[in-house]
Amino acid sequence: MITRFISLATAIVTLDVYLQSQLSSNDPLFWVISDNLAVNMLMVVLAAVAVMVSFRKQFDSWYGYAAVSAAATALIIIGGAGVFFSGFLFSLWMVFLPLNYLLMLEFGVILGVCALTYKHQPRPASARLPRLAYLFKSAFPVPRIPHFPLTGRPTVHSSS
Repeated sequence: MITRFISLATAIVTLDVYLQSQLSSNDPLFWVISDNLAVNMLMVVLAAVAVMVSFRKQFDSWYGYAAVSAAATALIIIGGAGVFFSGFLFSLWMVFLPLNYLLMLEFGVILGVCALTYKHQPRPASARLPRLAYLFKSAFPVPRIPHFPLTGRPTVHSSS
């Protein structure tokens, strides 16, 4: 519910920024966010994708889940790097300004939360993981946690 609200509010703000950039591009708002048409169209598309994904209940296929996860990772990395390394005079790419990176980071977080919380189909056998994933899996194995059988209860021995 919260991801829906955040994605919808961000989409409304993004659409407003797009409209303001077309109506009055000399507004002081555009000192911190780009007034470039291509950048604003990209932000509107990202907002539409975030709203579309956040209003779903689950992923229909594993490939959709993988695409959303990859997009979330890329947006978080680019947005995080841009937020921390851009200023008003210098940015990673000169067409993006600090609030563009902040919006990318927000869209990445929305898609990431959706990817982590929604149900999805298991990975098909034909889809192979990248070699890096196998190296990571072998470097950090998941230990088996001992547990008690479901039929019995653990007994506590008292020392008397």
